[in-house]
Amino acid sequence: MTLIDKSCFERGCACYDNRDGYDTVEVIRRKWVGLDETTKPDIRHQTEAFFAGVQWAETRLKELNS
Repeated sequence: MTLIDKSCFERGCACYDNRDGYDTVEVIRRKWVGLDETTKPDIRHQTEAFFAGVQWAETRLKELNS
């Protein structure tokens, strides 16, 4: 468990405040979850498709403006 400043917690941030006598909230820190090996190829494919779309738009705009 971690003590977090209550006013920060209410605003949605997570400022640590372990000092005694201050208004704090005790929260459970969740474990970090990363991407697994099955997700990475899908992200790579979507990124490549996005950049292909950007290149298409650039080419089309150059054609229209020349």
